[in-house]
Amino acid sequence: MKPQDFINKIAPSSVADMKKTKIPASLTIAQAILESAWGESGLIKRGTNLFGIKGTGPSGGDEGCSC
Repeated sequence: MKPQDFINKIAPSSVADMKKTKIPASLTIAQAILESAWGESGLIKRGTNLFGIKGTGPSGGDEGCSC
């Protein structure tokens, strides 16, 4: 995925979250870029996990955002 395509894909969710949390969308996008290697990491491809957070609860950590 091209960098701009990745940004375009996650920007709407980042802006929506910014309205709720007041965390700038640019920071969320930047963190997602770092943690997911521009959407190319194994975690994002297997579980839509932008931020590399691994869970051990009932879901087993396999659930992520649908963006």
